[in-house]
Amino acid sequence: MVPVNVNDFNALKPNWQAIAALSEQYGVIGMHVFGSSETDIVCRNFVPLYGINENWHVKPCPGVLSIQEEYSASKRVHFLSRS
Repeated sequence: MVPVNVNDFNALKPNWQAIAALSEQYGVIGMHVFGSSETDIVCRNFVPLYGINENWHVKPCPGVLSIQEEYSASKRVHFLSRS
């Protein structure tokens, strides 16, 4: 889980090689990047280690966010794909 300022969210330019290297180093599948405002949660999922730069088919990020107390159930969740 990687928090990002929601105002900068659309400007993300992922470094696929660096994300893959970090994923391998820490034994994780990839990165779940998210940002939050008063009304919305935005998520992107990066899995380049397994040949999928951005995975928008499987969306576990909001499930994890929804169980954290700091995120309200009244927020809308958006999934963005920037392939």
